[in-house]
Amino acid sequence: MEKYSDIPEQELSPQRIPGAEQRILKHQDDSGAVHYARDVIKGRWPEAEPFIKQNPLEAYQYAEEVIKGRWPEAEHIIVTHPFSAYMYATQVLKDRWTEAEPIIKEDLLYWHDYLIFLKEIGRGMDTWGVENW
Repeated sequence: MEKYSDIPEQELSPQRIPGAEQRILKHQDDSGAVHYARDVIKGRWPEAEPFIKQNPLEAYQYAEEVIKGRWPEAEHIIVTHPFSAYMYATQVLKDRWTEAEPIIKEDLLYWHDYLIFLKEIGRGMDTWGVENW
């Protein structure tokens, strides 16, 4: 296959779309921003991060799908929502997140799954010693 560019193939991404970016930024479309950063920019989009990190679910998804790792600047928002906190702990941190445990406990399904996750990674808890579980 003939090479058309000096840019390595893995670094090629679809062309950015200024009109779409302007609309996403103008309307502070957090979901659109996450998808645009992931699918078009293929990386972080600093201009959209201030409003992405105001939504716990979108902040978790941005950390997982775009940053592909921890996003400390958004953790204070992610930790406010049981599902987002559970997913961030298990899919992004891949470890126990003690700060989020009181919030995750608010949803018994996620708390149950979180305890199973901890056991699977060798960080199980004595659930009999955990308050309000």
